[in-house]
Amino acid sequence: DTPPLADNGHSVQVRVRVDSPMTQAEHVRSITLVAERNPRPIVAKFSLTPGAGRAEIVTRIRLADNQEVLALAELSDGTFWSGSASVVVTELACLEG
Repeated sequence: DTPPLADNGHSVQVRVRVDSPMTQAEHVRSITLVAERNPRPIVAKFSLTPGAGRAEIVTRIRLADNQEVLALAELSDGTFWSGSASVVVTELACLEG
């Protein structure tokens, strides 16, 4: 979950929630945020345990350009779930040069 239009690519809010019971037998191990058009595409990785109580992260990231932000969740059974959101950035961040 992220706003479709970001006024400033230096600080774009992202919220990821995975529907999981977060028990010892069935939980989300990690959530990784990927922005392929950034100089460093792996923006953040969060490790979770059943003690977290719920599989949800809220953070702010930098975006270099208009792009899809991908969230990749690794589950305790070894499977992966993904979701994405398109973000239009009016003031870009992560410029090189």
